[in-house]
Amino acid sequence: MVHELVLRTALELGPVSLAEPVMFAVVGIAVSIPLAGAAYSFFERPLEARLRNRGSGGGPVADTLEPEKVLVAK
Repeated sequence: MVHELVLRTALELGPVSLAEPVMFAVVGIAVSIPLAGAAYSFFERPLEARLRNRGSGGGPVADTLEPEKVLVAK
């Protein structure tokens, strides 16, 4: 997780008392969780939907297979 690496690096550079790293971690986590949710909602989810609908031929793909349209090798 990127935010954990950022938190560890920032902790090495800054706070020195016992309460400061705890407060810094709480604030960092409180900020990173909403940012991760926003990134998922506005970037990852639309991208996944777009890629899922392309299929192997580049066209739309149905969610379920229709039995009468499934080709079976004989």
